Amino acid sequence: MLEVGRLLVDEEHGFAARAGREIALTSTELRLLAYLMRHRGQALSKDHLLTQVWGYDAYDHNLVEVHISSLRRKLEADAPRLIHTVRGIGYRFSA
Repeated sequence: MLEVGRLLVDEEHGFAARAGREIALTSTELRLLAYLMRHRGQALSKDHLLTQVWGYDAYDHNLVEVHISSLRRKLEADAPRLIHTVRGIGYRFSA
């Protein structure tokens, strides 16, 4: 179980909620979000995320971008941004 601010992720049960409101995530989105939360504050490259979340050594970076975009839509619709773009590097999770 991971909790950062008002965001809660239960990987074992496939559950995520922000401010008490359940968020429907795919299994990949849940794994990506949990990974970002466990490494909050760190700038993580797309290559690093592909290796750690998907298990790929090389793949299209667009895969990461699409999933980050989807997470942002679901998590940040009515709340402050949690996933920040770090220009030239990748992404950083901070609450």
